[in-house]
Amino acid sequence: FSSGVVRFFHTDVVTGSNPVSPTPADGPEVPDLRAVFRFLLAIPSSRAPPARQTRVMPARPYALHRYRFRSEWRLPAPPPAVYAVLEDAETYPHWWPQVRRVTRVDERSGTACFRSLLPYVLTVTATEARRDPEAGILEITMRGDLEGFARWTVGAAGGGTRAVFEQEVEVQKPSMRRLAVPGRPFFVVNHSLMMRAGRRGLVSWLARE
Repeated sequence: FSSGVVRFFHTDVVTGSNPVSPTPADGPEVPDLRAVFRFLLAIPSSRAPPARQTRVMPARPYALHRYRFRSEWRLPAPPPAVYAVLEDAETYPHWWPQVRRVTRVDERSGTACFRSLLPYVLTVTATEARRDPEAGILEITMRGDLEGFARWTVGAAGGGTRAVFEQEVEVQKPSMRRLAVPGRPFFVVNHSLMMRAGRRGLVSWLARE
């Protein structure tokens, strides 16, 4: 500090008076350092405190592997006929090309293998969760390469049938989990192609009956 600044601190801050120039008899003025430090501590800091950074929490890992699908098929057949075909899972490989195999385990469960355009096979064990012909609902739970549920809702529409397929699953297959980010758009397209083929196959199958 310069002597002038020290004198300012010493007189104005400590005593509250105007600066007083010392007389030669007083000798050189010695600042009261304790007062200076108290003054400095009392000065508001000109630096704004650092802004608190908002921490962006990463998405939960499992969210990358979850899929929710919904498809609606309009079919030129009465609802009871459509429901009868959809509840007979063992016939799926006959009219749905991507359903490669269905094997019954017991009265309420079975295994199924799927493969669409991409070169991977999904194998699941499906268990009946709901079978309600009056409401037109068929629902299963799945475990294996996919874990979750799938549901058909069948109802009359425009002289035919509207069959709504809903599926919510989490992928468990290791190779698909490793490719979760870059592969997700391709997995979605793969599913869409499978559903389109399934509708065409079911229309042809119903026409034969």
